[in-house]
Amino acid sequence: MFQKSIRELIGAASGNANLPEVDFDVKYPEVFTHGDYATNVALVLSKQVGKPPREIAELIVRELPSTNILARTEVAGPGFINFYINDEALHGQVGRILELAARYGYANILEGKRLMYEYTDPNPFKVFHIGHLMANTIGEALSRIAESQGAVVVRVNYQGDVGLHIGRALYGMQHLLSTMPEESASDAAKSEWLGTAYVYGATAYAESPDAKIAIDVLNKQAYERSDEEVNKLYDLGRRWSLAHFEELYRKLGSTFDHYIFESEVAPEGKRIVEEYLKKGTFVLSEGAIIFDGEAHGLHKRVFITQAGLPTYEAKDIGNNLLKFAKEPHLDQSTIITGNEQVEYMKVVMKAMEQIKPEIAKKTRHITHGLMLGADGKKMSSRKGGAPSGEGLLLELEELVGQKLKEGKYDFSAEERKEVTEKVAVASIKYAVLRQHFEKNIMFNHEEATSFEGDSGPYLQYTYARAKSILRKGEEAGLLPALAKTEQPGELERYLIRFGEVVAQAHTTTTPSYLTTYLIELARLFNAYYADHKVVDTENPLSAYRLALTAATAQVLHNGMTLLGIPVIERM
Repeated sequence: MFQKSIRELIGAASGNANLPEVDFDVKYPEVFTHGDYATNVALVLSKQVGKPPREIAELIVRELPSTNILARTEVAGPGFINFYINDEALHGQVGRILELAARYGYANILEGKRLMYEYTDPNPFKVFHIGHLMANTIGEALSRIAESQGAVVVRVNYQGDVGLHIGRALYGMQHLLSTMPEESASDAAKSEWLGTAYVYGATAYAESPDAKIAIDVLNKQAYERSDEEVNKLYDLGRRWSLAHFEELYRKLGSTFDHYIFESEVAPEGKRIVEEYLKKGTFVLSEGAIIFDGEAHGLHKRVFITQAGLPTYEAKDIGNNLLKFAKEPHLDQSTIITGNEQVEYMKVVMKAMEQIKPEIAKKTRHITHGLMLGADGKKMSSRKGGAPSGEGLLLELEELVGQKLKEGKYDFSAEERKEVTEKVAVASIKYAVLRQHFEKNIMFNHEEATSFEGDSGPYLQYTYARAKSILRKGEEAGLLPALAKTEQPGELERYLIRFGEVVAQAHTTTTPSYLTTYLIELARLFNAYYADHKVVDTENPLSAYRLALTAATAQVLHNGMTLLGIPVIERM
């Protein structure tokens, strides 16, 4: 990457000038006329050596080693140094993109590292809500970006198949048996019925003391698997839920290496808590076992209830132990949840520090904000009420379908269904990733599904346009080639940044660097296409323009793939 080469040149020049080593930036100027890269090294050194920054900058420029990538350097402003990549290097990078194809932008900075990402984590018997959709989008993007940097990535999905919500759902199922779907019904219909049953049980639990007692009994029976009829109902609901989740994972483009369930980890979590109760890590409080987080500047939490059942906290201890048992050579485990889990997770990991400090040290918790409506208030579906994650996707598919009917899109029924689904997924994924995910997102259906501007569908449309141009070139007997080139412009100068942006997205855990890059690349390409006739059998530059088009398409493809945004070859 050119950024790395320039950093090395600056280091060598500083050494030649007997200047001390300092930390400095090599950034992209805001406008291309100010160079391809700029550094503040002279301003930093000025404070160290007590000389004017421009004087230091001029000294560094004089001491720069010879290189075959720079056209020129210049000192600007109070002492910035601007670097201009030469035409030959820029043309060479276009060729490199075409040569490396799907591997362009990849690096090996994480080679030898084994990283785990735990994300999505829906609960069987309950709806796949927007928080699950957001966690899935973020986790998949971070996983793919880490893989692009050379890491071996292990994807984990931790799902709550025991707990009070199960008792509530089972209670509702028992009372709604007459409306139960047939086995031949769709996964979505079965999942919707389970969601209705859960709401029925949750309402009864809150409003009826008798129902609360019955649900608590069902919860215990399901956990202990002590009642044959309850087991049958539980197994049916669990199977239906998981089948529907798999349908959603397919649509979202996610696969997992390990599925871990609360029912698996609860016994071990309970055993560990009881063992460390004797060691003083946990304490008894009114018949329950708690961790006194207040002693660590946090808050107290129950890990085993008065009834002897492990809570989410104890199960999370078991989950983390099992993850590292399954993958003993992990360098890091990242857990992705909503912001509301911050304080909870601090207590859980503080308890883990007392049990397995090496696991706590390797575990990182990152969080995302809420998805709000376009008005910044709680989001509601287009038909009223709070939408589920799946419900939001279906709304977007409906909206995209209408737009495709209104436009001049020549699709078969099967193609239209596939494109509609992919555009809807792009709409939601881009909206989640376009800003730093710790912030709340204000979601606007129309803007998210727009084929123009700052949206996922705009990226898909630009990629499809580039592929269409390449097909027209091939039909005209023209193929991409670099035999005769033209002077590079902003598009070539922007393409060279891709690998550096991907690396930055990983090191800062910020996929929005990549979304911002791709949108600007799409804008630059569409501007280039408006100003240049690419397919022209009479113009010897047409082959180069096709090569530049192919390179742009490849970078768009690679970038969208890293974000988990599906590409569409024809629109």
